[in-house]
Amino acid sequence: MESISEIIELINLNFLEKAKKKILLQLKKNNDNFNLINILCVILLKQKKYYEAINYYKKIINSKFINHSFFNNLASAYLGLEDYNNAIVYLTKAIKIKIDYYQAYNNLGIAYSRLDNFKKAIESYEQSIKIKNDYSDAHNNLGLTYQKIENFEKSINCYNNAIKFDEKFLDAYLNRGTVFLIIDKYKHAFSDFKKALILKPDCKEALIKIGDVLIKDKKILEALVNYKKAYDIDPDSIGLLGKIIHAKLTICEWSNYNKLRDEINKKISSKKDVISPSQNIYINDDLRIQQQLLATNLEKLNKKKYPSAEIKFSLKKNKKIKIAYFSTDFKTHAVSYLIKDLFKLHNKEEFEIYGFYIEDFIDDVNKELTKYFDQFFFVKNLTSLEIVNKCKDLNLDIIIDLNGHTDNHRIEVFSYKPAPLIINYLGYPGTSGLWYYDYIIADKNLIPENFINFYSEKIIFMPNCYQINSYIKIENKFSKKDFGIPENSFVFSCFNNLNKFTPNIFKIWMDILKEVKNSIIWFISEDNLAKKNLQTLANLNNINVERLVFSSSLPKSKHLNRYLYTNLFLDNFPYNAHTTASDCLRLGTPLITLSGNMFQSRVSASLLKTLQMDELITYTEEEYKNLAIEIGNNNKKYIQIKNKLRKNLLESNLFNPKIYTMNFEKALKLIYEKYESKNTIDHIII
Repeated sequence: MESISEIIELINLNFLEKAKKKILLQLKKNNDNFNLINILCVILLKQKKYYEAINYYKKIINSKFINHSFFNNLASAYLGLEDYNNAIVYLTKAIKIKIDYYQAYNNLGIAYSRLDNFKKAIESYEQSIKIKNDYSDAHNNLGLTYQKIENFEKSINCYNNAIKFDEKFLDAYLNRGTVFLIIDKYKHAFSDFKKALILKPDCKEALIKIGDVLIKDKKILEALVNYKKAYDIDPDSIGLLGKIIHAKLTICEWSNYNKLRDEINKKISSKKDVISPSQNIYINDDLRIQQQLLATNLEKLNKKKYPSAEIKFSLKKNKKIKIAYFSTDFKTHAVSYLIKDLFKLHNKEEFEIYGFYIEDFIDDVNKELTKYFDQFFFVKNLTSLEIVNKCKDLNLDIIIDLNGHTDNHRIEVFSYKPAPLIINYLGYPGTSGLWYYDYIIADKNLIPENFINFYSEKIIFMPNCYQINSYIKIENKFSKKDFGIPENSFVFSCFNNLNKFTPNIFKIWMDILKEVKNSIIWFISEDNLAKKNLQTLANLNNINVERLVFSSSLPKSKHLNRYLYTNLFLDNFPYNAHTTASDCLRLGTPLITLSGNMFQSRVSASLLKTLQMDELITYTEEEYKNLAIEIGNNNKKYIQIKNKLRKNLLESNLFNPKIYTMNFEKALKLIYEKYESKNTIDHIII
């Protein structure tokens, strides 16, 4: 019969299954041996067999040999099962037996932190550190808690202490680097992730984070090298496939694109969290795929809710309806170009409007926008709870989120329900998938009746197109020659960001150029690598690269001239032109779109239907290609379409922000009145 010391030696050598078999063999002879069962439970914890461990622990829970470590280990099993309340019960028992049990205080902090009881979590970690100042685990966990509540300065100090007491503490380097990445200190972040890789060369987390830093530095190819290494270690890493395909789209590097997209969709269907919703809309037009992705990827956000005891809104009715707009884009950005006249035209007799800017960048557009709000707040450096409390102090009636799932969003703020009504609008073209958004603003072309069930929000159906269009200014100082456009060519264009391009749509464009002989296609890009990749693909399709014209970015008022020298705009799929489509159409330039199923693939069709230009909407790739070729080769048809568009523009309200604002305010008053009188949320048709 092996001694306990021999079994422990096997455990230390990580021969867990062999040690377990020896213990089970001995327990057949002596099934209530406390020491053997306790050691068996330690093995089961290491193997993450938490239920089995708990069952064995309960067999000896009344033993006279019970001690502090027994309760700590039992609590660890409950922590593994995410049963934090039971973990707290047994950790409290352990501490009662041994009041200086610093490991138990650390575990207690973990349990409280997972329950979002950050105050008690911090107290527990600090008690652990008070007992044992050089306990690096507690310093690291305290840093994680401060990171959760967005106190990044204290978080970094805690990680510094963890590393001071353990220079090889891998997680502390990863965690500190993550905070540096959040606060835009990329060099510091890169250094920490590199240190983590030295400690563990196959650390997938470090490889992914290094890729993230390189993306920020626009070193896309280097980022992809690191993402690929992480993929080789674990192809199911959270969000990794999304990072890979989005980086490739940025530089139009489409090798294995369809294979990668199919892998992503297969994993989404298997409930694996491999891509973000904001990345998925660039590659997919499947409502069911997006619905499954939201259910998987956002489960953690759906669980978030601000403790009801800590937030109480005034029952006092405001004299005016108070609306807060949240955005990262109150600056030179497509969203601001679209919406600025809505802020300007709001009826200040009936509404008070507040701006919550989730950035700190100031430019001329930002300076103009701030004038239209009753109050404008810079909230980038506030914690989520600080923002929530500011909303509470204002006694808001409605919040309109102009970000959704786009970059640098603060969705967690809305999970605390800081206003009675929360609306998803404009910035993210799709459903939030989250219970705390009450409405999404759309129209019946965007969301047909048979698609409504794929949206978690109730829908405010605007009477024409959902999209506000502010007045624009154009500087007419340019000629074709200024833009490098051949005088006698038929000019196709696509002025969307290149990351909306896909190999399927680009191949169609090349086929169109083949059939429309005296034609070019015009893009906006300053990325030399993306240009080179597109030129290489053009060559492979037997298209002279000179027929691909690339121009640099210009201020909006100058850029708009490009539409005057475009004959036909070719839309992207699955992510249509949105603001770009509005600019194109309002200047009288026809646009062909391929309309799909998801929100982002139906925006151009919504604009065209509002202008009664349905003949420019196609529903298959073949239709799209053939229509472009027909218009490119048939000048009479082209002139007819262009004249009809110009006539319809004069008769349409699409580009009248005054009428849009009236309808928008009508919707806001209606949902507010319905909520106030019945406390019900339902679809609204304006």
